[in-house]
Amino acid sequence: MKELYIKKFWNEENILFYLHSQDDIIVRQIEIQGVRKVCLDEKTPSQDGYSLADVTLSALEIESPVYITEEEFNAVWKNETNVVFIPEGDIFKLAYVTSYAHGCNCAGAMGKGIALQFKERFPQMYEEYKLLCKKNQFVLGDVLIYPKAKGFVYNLATQQDWRTMADLKAIKQALVKMLEHASVADVRMIALPKIGAGLGGLDWECVRLAIQQVSSQYPNVRLFVVESYQHSLL
Repeated sequence: MKELYIKKFWNEENILFYLHSQDDIIVRQIEIQGVRKVCLDEKTPSQDGYSLADVTLSALEIESPVYITEEEFNAVWKNETNVVFIPEGDIFKLAYVTSYAHGCNCAGAMGKGIALQFKERFPQMYEEYKLLCKKNQFVLGDVLIYPKAKGFVYNLATQQDWRTMADLKAIKQALVKMLEHASVADVRMIALPKIGAGLGGLDWECVRLAIQQVSSQYPNVRLFVVESYQHSLL
């Protein structure tokens, strides 16, 4: 029996689907949108308008499928993880998400990558960040929390400057501080890019595991990690 496990994010609906097929027949399906998660299988009756795909996997004609392991699928199915990894998209366009995070250097520069998008979207935040860096008050492992309408922006100090690699220990420390604050402030969802492994130079699988390990201690906060950021117009 041939079994496949696939995840796919549909930008139009802002829904992340996980599909489990056996010999091309879909037998389990997970839909995640915001805080809502629906798990369906061939034995589960339709509830609230949600139903298991009644076509074969090949008939869905999924473009650019992301094949995952059985272990990853089951972890999501059993609610053993509160981190949703989205293959590609714009973190600022995810439905229901109003708080965001990204990795920063401690030198006051947001001139490349998604950091530039944060700088352009939140100019006052950037000025505060730059001033802290100038005073040497933003160091590895720190978090600059910037309140905004309906949420927060979490600036995670993950690397010393733009010439050095990100620091995995600093990433973990900053994540803990962010999630501690989010738990107290009743922030249910935070979207962030693939921190530390782009311009930061770290191995993504190591950072990915660290994110999962840290976030598992804060089950009330769901993280949406966009692994390939696609820029949208402001």
